[in-house]
Amino acid sequence: MSAALRILLLRRASLPALLLAGLVVAAGPGPAAAVILAPGDGTGNVEAPDDDFGFANVADAGETAVYLGNGWMITANHVRPRNVTLAGGVYEVVPGSKLRLRSDGARVSADLAIFRLQEPLPALPSLPIREAPPRVGNPVILVGNGPDRGDPVEVGERRGWEWARSHRLRWGTNQVHETGLEVRASVGDHTTAFSMRLSPTHPTPYECGVGLGDSGGAAFIEHDGRYELAGVLFAAKTFDDQPARTTLYGNMTFAADLSVYRDQILAITLAPACRDGLDDDGDGRVDFPADPGCASGDDDSESEASPPQD
Repeated sequence: MSAALRILLLRRASLPALLLAGLVVAAGPGPAAAVILAPGDGTGNVEAPDDDFGFANVADAGETAVYLGNGWMITANHVRPRNVTLAGGVYEVVPGSKLRLRSDGARVSADLAIFRLQEPLPALPSLPIREAPPRVGNPVILVGNGPDRGDPVEVGERRGWEWARSHRLRWGTNQVHETGLEVRASVGDHTTAFSMRLSPTHPTPYECGVGLGDSGGAAFIEHDGRYELAGVLFAAKTFDDQPARTTLYGNMTFAADLSVYRDQILAITLAPACRDGLDDDGDGRVDFPADPGCASGDDDSESEASPPQD
């Protein structure tokens, strides 16, 4: 059997290039009937655990996106922003707010983008973005909005699952397999990334892989007692002879390494709403002094006059 692998972008609209769509979760090696998520049928992990890592900040945006704070979301660039379901509410995207991030200064585009939600904003905490690249072996929590796990499948000696037609936001675990990768998953992009592998021999407690729709999902790593957003899911690597709409042991998941893009992200997302060049409240007026909701250029909301933040 060929051991060749192919890069897939995890996007529901494109099967030839699979851009991540949904987490397929398993609990360990052994017969196919026993490779399951938590209670037994792969349908668990749809709520935050007691030791919450930031599950509420991950949104259904058609595929997946992550709320950073201050009205800003991050996702894979190939995800098209649309109304976001987050924290029990539905939020509209500020038109024209999507910004693609860059690798290697301003020379090369990454498969990574941020966009802003219209006010009023969700009552969620800001997520800390990891400052240092992950290390091989670091435990990772992955969250995505891809397909539910379907029927077991075998391809030669490899085992895995088909994808169900349904999908739901779900979390699972893995560990960092490689770091410092330069992934060119589609024409015109170059993303610094780290990888995870769906392992049949050394599984984590809620071992998981990904599927179409998981693009834009989150990778969290614990550091000094708190969880940090370390990566954004954007691509997978599958076998050449692997059937479509399946996840197999040995498949790889790629996440953009946010430590590389952290300065770019913070430079944009920390700018006050009243001088960010966007119509944040959708009233047709932009920034101070044009928007009457802005007390000054340092006001963090266009919705109402509020004192500038220190």
